[in-house]
Amino acid sequence: MEVGVFKRFWKASQFASYIIGLVPGEASSGDGVNRLSITKSENTHVRWLLVEAAQSYGRGTVGYKSKGLKERQYGNSPEVIAYADKANERLHRRYYRLTLNRGKNTPIS
Repeated sequence: MEVGVFKRFWKASQFASYIIGLVPGEASSGDGVNRLSITKSENTHVRWLLVEAAQSYGRGTVGYKSKGLKERQYGNSPEVIAYADKANERLHRRYYRLTLNRGKNTPIS
């Protein structure tokens, strides 16, 4: 997919919705506004990767490191690893606070 001229996107969210194709649908007529479900019109592979990443992240445990992550972190300074772990833990806690504390069910695949 070619983007063309980036100047036509005023915000990053407009660019992301163009690339991924996840934008809310709307069927409006006159004064009536009918909001529809999310459209799925663009790159299906990018959308699939986004969903897979979100589901994988949601299934993780706070503070747990996989074998692959430990291998990727090997050789880095302890300060860098601690900074990355702190950011990862913050994101995990935020995810759980946004989903589990509001009574949202986790998706079943």
